[in-house]
Amino acid sequence: MKTTRRLVTAAAVLALALSGCTGGGIFQQDRLEFNTTGMDSEAAKRPFVRIEVTDLVNDGAEVLLSASGSDAGGHRTFVGHSPDGGKTWEEARFNGRHPDFAPYRMLRGGGQWFALAMENNRLMPYLSQDGRNFTSTGPGITFDNRFDGAEALWSNNAWTVVTKRDKGFLIHRRGDDGGWKAAAAKGIPADPGLHLFAFAGNGTTTILAGQQEESGSNVVRAAAYSSNDGGLNWKNISPDSFNVAPGNSGFRDVHWDGKAFRFVGFGYSPSFYYSYRSSEGQKTANGLNASWTPGGKWSLAIDSSWADGKEDFPSIHELTGTPVKQLLLTETGSGILADYRLYERSPTPDWKALHLPAAAKDQYNYLRDAAVLPNGVLLASSVSENGSTRPRLVLLDSKGNAEDRTPEIPAVVPDGPAVSQFVADGEKVLALGSNGRETSLWTADDGKSFKDRTRLTLEPRQSLTAFRSNPFGAVAFGAEDAWNSTKGLVWTRTPGGSWQSYSGDLFGSRTLRGGTPVTAATATSRGFLASGTRTEEDRSVTSAGLAISTDGRNWKRIDVRSFAGKPDNDRAIYALAETPGKALLAGGFMEKDIKNAPVVWRSTDAKAWTPVALAKVKDYMDSEVLALAAGPKATVALVYAEQEGKGSRYVLYKSVDQGKTWASGTELTEAFGEASYGSIHLLRDGDGFAVVGTTGTTQDRKPFLYTSPDGKAFETKDLRHDALTGENLDINAAVIHNGKLLLSGFAGEAGKRKQFAFTVDVPR
Repeated sequence: MKTTRRLVTAAAVLALALSGCTGGGIFQQDRLEFNTTGMDSEAAKRPFVRIEVTDLVNDGAEVLLSASGSDAGGHRTFVGHSPDGGKTWEEARFNGRHPDFAPYRMLRGGGQWFALAMENNRLMPYLSQDGRNFTSTGPGITFDNRFDGAEALWSNNAWTVVTKRDKGFLIHRRGDDGGWKAAAAKGIPADPGLHLFAFAGNGTTTILAGQQEESGSNVVRAAAYSSNDGGLNWKNISPDSFNVAPGNSGFRDVHWDGKAFRFVGFGYSPSFYYSYRSSEGQKTANGLNASWTPGGKWSLAIDSSWADGKEDFPSIHELTGTPVKQLLLTETGSGILADYRLYERSPTPDWKALHLPAAAKDQYNYLRDAAVLPNGVLLASSVSENGSTRPRLVLLDSKGNAEDRTPEIPAVVPDGPAVSQFVADGEKVLALGSNGRETSLWTADDGKSFKDRTRLTLEPRQSLTAFRSNPFGAVAFGAEDAWNSTKGLVWTRTPGGSWQSYSGDLFGSRTLRGGTPVTAATATSRGFLASGTRTEEDRSVTSAGLAISTDGRNWKRIDVRSFAGKPDNDRAIYALAETPGKALLAGGFMEKDIKNAPVVWRSTDAKAWTPVALAKVKDYMDSEVLALAAGPKATVALVYAEQEGKGSRYVLYKSVDQGKTWASGTELTEAFGEASYGSIHLLRDGDGFAVVGTTGTTQDRKPFLYTSPDGKAFETKDLRHDALTGENLDINAAVIHNGKLLLSGFAGEAGKRKQFAFTVDVPR
């Protein structure tokens, strides 16, 4: 399935604004005020934070940890260094600042720490002598949409970055001018049947390992290639695995332990291959262990100690260790049935499962990484409790005793409610937001002072992130955490009625943890609609998901043929709207020939839906509808497009016949090179429309505003305010009401972001 980037105390009245804001230009600026009386519950005191472990590496007792996620201030990352196995921690800095990224890879070599980061559409290598202060090396490595992964290694006294593109590999080396120059790797055939997943090096020899499909058959064999010159030239060193695993076999990970390269993978034993499996209850592959020393011979063996073939073959997350002790981290099963297991071998060849510390009551413990330290095994987990997720590190000694080694990662705590949605409702403005883990809905009669507050009582693992209101009713939607999955959460209210809550799989399939089960929801003349995606259990096909309810308690999935996806033909719905003529619209994409095409499904009865194809954005491979806004004069669709080598852009489309036909219009400025788009909002502006958002590099995002009286031609307007400057600028919520533009969001250095909430006049 192909995916693309998406968008999403003491005082009784608290004012939200950046101190010292004076603004300028033609705007009359004013700050918004929110009533916080009574927001002193335990939920309100608990900061919102969802940060998970992304990598753990060590050199003896010296440890580097990276984590990424979000807090109330938006995207939050942490890179920490410990010199003593996690007893003490210091947050690392990159070019003197807290990083706004989680490193793509971290490793040790040549007495240095190396970090490879995704930054401003580039791979940026960083170096550090002490693990605390990292410095970028040159302008970085550019890549396009065919980029399919990267690794790094210390080889021949130099750092080398290896990137995979389509079926080929590129070797990047740093030149005398500080820049990184690419060369094609020689000796690895451009064979569509060759899949190399794993990578390791020992300073002299580099290994790529995976599997080779034999041409004209269904046979798959374990494959490996080696290089002794930093990756420029490769030699096929694949073992003969037939005698050990006459059926299919393949490698999934490789690690240099100080004496030999250790491999793990899958293999079908002779007894299984020759149909003697019934007595053993075996239904799939066993584990495969292998080792190879440069210049020496292969050693291969089937291993049932960590994969016995009686349950789904596990995913392999980590293979690491020393000549004395190795660790293997696996995930058995999938979705809500996943089970994480950690194995150790020392010194026998068989793996032994380690007894892991049990999760506390009401906690979910996701084991993410492990490292062998001189005095034990360091476990890195992401622990979820009451809707919050934080890293947890534990040191297990040789007797199984557990000692906490978790670093403190402070979360951003705003000066007031974090607003996620503004909605204009007649003469009033509504705001959905939260204080810690307490969610509320505020109402302002004057578009400025949000005095009336309604607390929305949620379960600890539930969160509401978006809100819609119109004459047919109100809808708030979000998610509920479950073990390794996420349920859709929808709150609905009919005019004059009370709130109704629903939590579950609206579209008949599970959403993996961290996903977005509900992409849009709205009240219509036909009832409440909610949209999303419906993915097959094996993740091979994604269909568009749409469900309807008349009371908010009982939901029914809408099944029509055009919603159903096929292999290499995924579909999704991201936006919903109803026109004044009561035509129901659902915007998203339909994939064809591995290209996403924008589409708006149309219905007059919420039963039969007809897909209306929009013209693809010229010169861009992928396009999809991300937002819809219906007004009395026209309906506008916001289409996102991206193309290899061109970057990305947004284009506005217009329909004047209730969504039957669409014409492309204004193209927003292309985000290319180091620039990218931040959050973006399509708004109603009286009878017209507006688009507001941010674009630029992470360090220097700029706000933009486009307006149109009729949805046909959009003009740029000057949007200036002291709060809308600096790095990491994000506009989280926006609405236009009675000629005023209300904005709320965050800006500032990672980990120190400040909140803003203000209103300005919309220029005409």
